[in-house]
Amino acid sequence: MYAARSGTQWRVYRGEEEIAGVFNNITEAACNLSGTACAVLASQGIGMVAILFGEEFNQPLVSRVFDRLDGLALHPSQAIYGCRAMMNGVWLLVMNGAQYGSGQLNNGRPYFTHDGAELLHFGCDTDCGLSINGKRTLLNMNLNPEIQYARKPKSETFAFTTTTSLVFRKVEKNDLWVSYMCDETSLPRYNWRTDSYEALGRINQRLYFLSCKAF
Repeated sequence: MYAARSGTQWRVYRGEEEIAGVFNNITEAACNLSGTACAVLASQGIGMVAILFGEEFNQPLVSRVFDRLDGLALHPSQAIYGCRAMMNGVWLLVMNGAQYGSGQLNNGRPYFTHDGAELLHFGCDTDCGLSINGKRTLLNMNLNPEIQYARKPKSETFAFTTTTSLVFRKVEKNDLWVSYMCDETSLPRYNWRTDSYEALGRINQRLYFLSCKAF
């Protein structure tokens, strides 16, 4: 699959077959590793649409027209996408056409957990919240929605790194745990092989492995 422009018009092709168009622009695109599903965000007229392609579809699935779309995320194995949307000045989270409430002051990019079980999204109003498959839970703490978070799917917890520490906290409660303070930390991850949240930390010229068992 690929997108091509002729003059000012963009179209999406599978092999030599045109399967979607005409668009003013294609701003984001994603395909899963097996090549069974792809999605694009495209401007059309004065608005934008999300288009989903899957092996099981006879025709691409096209969303309603939004004022703005960005932050495209694609499920690792199924024909499911998520993205940020703005409509009439209101930010939304979109998942395969379904619309959910979002933070209005600041919003991060949505993304799927490693197995695709959950679409995660962090956004802030007065308080910041975590959206899991469209269900939003306020966290009663200030967070940066733009940084990378790690989460064990279907668990009570998530993790992130600050400039100095690996932080591990519960979603429904304010309980949190903090690692040793470091001079610098890496991005966090959830390691499904060890069922742990992990990151690297540097203290002076030594590198440390930071780990916390997930639950």
